Amino acid sequence: MDLLKIGLLSDTVDAYTLRDTADWVIKPRLLAVPGVAHVIVFGGDVRQIQILPDVRKLASYSVTLGELADAARAALPLRGAGFVDLASQRVLIKSPTPAPDIAALGAAVILVRNHTPIVLRDLAEVKMAPALRFGDSLIMGKPGVLISLASQYGANTLTTSRAVERALAALGPALRAQGITLYPQLHRPANFIERALGTCKSRSVWLPC
Repeated sequence: MDLLKIGLLSDTVDAYTLRDTADWVIKPRLLAVPGVAHVIVFGGDVRQIQILPDVRKLASYSVTLGELADAARAALPLRGAGFVDLASQRVLIKSPTPAPDIAALGAAVILVRNHTPIVLRDLAEVKMAPALRFGDSLIMGKPGVLISLASQYGANTLTTSRAVERALAALGPALRAQGITLYPQLHRPANFIERALGTCKSRSVWLPC
């Protein structure tokens, strides 16, 4: 069930930082609030390492796209560690994941020709760029980030909304320090509940709502 929509805007941080803040700071905190089912983020720029092959150079060295992709995968320090089954539980084994290094990725060796290594950056452009967008958002008419929350089945909308707002208030000082403006109530269904309860209380005779 629709719970709350939140907006983020900034004139000081870029679209990468705005999206990072939504994905890695605000979203985990809101998912920890009892009654919140999911949090969906729209807008901003998602960081992505892109490898743009030069097909002419690939052809001149007789290198396929598959070989290029295999070299890139081997150079990335992302390894699954699996899990261990104990008598009463399954323990996940996590391996440290360092930040992707574009320079190291570009230096990945694809082949050796005449005793000279041919590396990834010789055959492709390696760069950090925004991932392909699926949707976007405008906040107060400006490009920003929209965060949409839904409540769990059976959760009290009013109670959950107020708990989310307390969590956002706690995050407020850190966001302001970054130069990020938070719009905590772009759409708040709990307003209708509060209005209905206020109407009932204003009557001399209580009516079922």
